[in-house]
Amino acid sequence: MQQGSVTGAYCAKAPGLTSVVYDMNGLGIEPDWIGEIVHDLPGGEWRRVQRAKGYRSIIVNGVETFAEDKCTGATPASCCATGVRSNRPL
Repeated sequence: MQQGSVTGAYCAKAPGLTSVVYDMNGLGIEPDWIGEIVHDLPGGEWRRVQRAKGYRSIIVNGVETFAEDKCTGATPASCCATGVRSNRPL
């Protein structure tokens, strides 16, 4: 499959050496209504979660991070701060 070709799966490139392969007809969210409640915040607090479906593969820096809608647990990317301070009040 070539990038940008119109086939059963699509490939998209994002900055930072990331590739996304997805099934256009299979894209969606689960659950499709209001979201699942998970208690994973500090202090046992809860939040609502909806998970994406239809993603065949997400590759970051050459490492597959999602495969067939499941997280692989790999974390090849890193966060970086600019170190720029703002004079704006919070």
